[in-house]
Amino acid sequence: MKCVKPKYFRDSKDEIKIMHDITKSDYNNKENIMHMYDFFIHKESEQRIMCMLFEVLGNDLMQLMKKFNYNGLPLPIVKKIAYDLLKALDYIHIRKKIIHTDLKPENILITSLNRNLRNIIECFKKINPNQILKDCIVESTPTDYNEYNKNKKKRIRKKIKEKSIEQFSKIMYDKVLIILKEEKKNNEKRNLEFKMKQKNDERQKELLQFNNHNIEEKLVNININDIEQYIENKSNNSDNNSDNNSDNNSDNDSDNSDTSFDNNLENKINNYNDSSNSDSDSSSYNNNEIDYEFNYDFDIDINNISIKISDFGNACWTDHHLSDGIQTRQYRCPENIIGIEYDTPSDIWSVACIIFELITGDYLFNPKKKYKGNKRELLRDREHIALMFETLGKMSRELSLHDNCYNSEDLFDNKGRIRGEHKKLEYWKLKNIFIEKYEIDDNCAQELIDFLLPMLEYDPKKRATAAEMLTHKWFDDLKSN
Repeated sequence: MKCVKPKYFRDSKDEIKIMHDITKSDYNNKENIMHMYDFFIHKESEQRIMCMLFEVLGNDLMQLMKKFNYNGLPLPIVKKIAYDLLKALDYIHIRKKIIHTDLKPENILITSLNRNLRNIIECFKKINPNQILKDCIVESTPTDYNEYNKNKKKRIRKKIKEKSIEQFSKIMYDKVLIILKEEKKNNEKRNLEFKMKQKNDERQKELLQFNNHNIEEKLVNININDIEQYIENKSNNSDNNSDNNSDNNSDNDSDNSDTSFDNNLENKINNYNDSSNSDSDSSSYNNNEIDYEFNYDFDIDINNISIKISDFGNACWTDHHLSDGIQTRQYRCPENIIGIEYDTPSDIWSVACIIFELITGDYLFNPKKKYKGNKRELLRDREHIALMFETLGKMSRELSLHDNCYNSEDLFDNKGRIRGEHKKLEYWKLKNIFIEKYEIDDNCAQELIDFLLPMLEYDPKKRATAAEMLTHKWFDDLKSN
């Protein structure tokens, strides 16, 4: 349930119109859009609160990235998410003529419910709220109600309704609180079992043998180069001991080196054991453990993941815009920054930024400097445009200095250069970012930029549509499967 603050009550009416329009046409619930089931108005202290009821979905993509430690998701998963996302946009852009205007990982939800949600829903079903409400109405109704005349019954019905709802709310609150506490308790129990299994799991306990000493794989802090040196020194030492004609100094050097490394190795092991008992280390896991924890927390099949777009609170129609400023900063399209009227291509730009973030774990464009004063937003816009130029190349003068760009004079000089401190740019092409920063191989990086660049066209008229991107060769293997 989404409860809208009273000051946004009027805006929430537009959201309801949009959600109703989207939901009524998606009969089979296959368009990857979150469905709204109903809405009602709650009055409190002479204020009206709009309440909307939506289908229950799972975690958002930000939580999914968190479980991968913000190191990026596996490419097949990103591909499936991208396909579902573009499919949903094709539906709202073409058939509904609607622009979302605020696409970001937090507004994209996984359809599969995790274990916690499933348990809470099952417990809630056992409560039988309908029966509880009926019992409250019966208890709130006077025993001689049937003996009242029509006028008296009419007067007392409101009191019965208020009293029964108040009683129902208290009972449901207490019951839901018990369910949540019980689930939290069970969660802690499962977490303990998970940690114990984690320690005993054979995949996490490959043994390494050094000089007849077994060391568990969990000692990941030991440098592999040190291990190789240790083995080599042992081998050299064995050869030296077998060679009676070897130089004594050489033997001593080898022994000293061997002893020195033995001490270093022991110190590292002891340090690890000390740190593993501390509270601060209990939250740090290696990559396998993070993946294991992810399976525990989400308890879903990520290889068959499916998503839906949610939160149409800032959405609008293509022929009726509700706001001039749209999109969260990191996913904001250039036309909105320079002041061109936006349309459906603005969502496509956000999709490209989201896909980059899912692959790498980092924002594609993220102005970081903190500005003060009345011009702080303008200065951030300049930095944002500079980041785009450095990655995608400069914007054409025809676009940046266009008569319809109401921000162009504040952002650019008469040569199309960014005003202020951003005249000297440090170019780093998108392909090189994938290869050099994220160590993605050349072929894969080329495939990614072939897919992303059509969605990152500066000119919204030249930017690819959702329908065009759904036919891109990047999805060929996904369709074949």
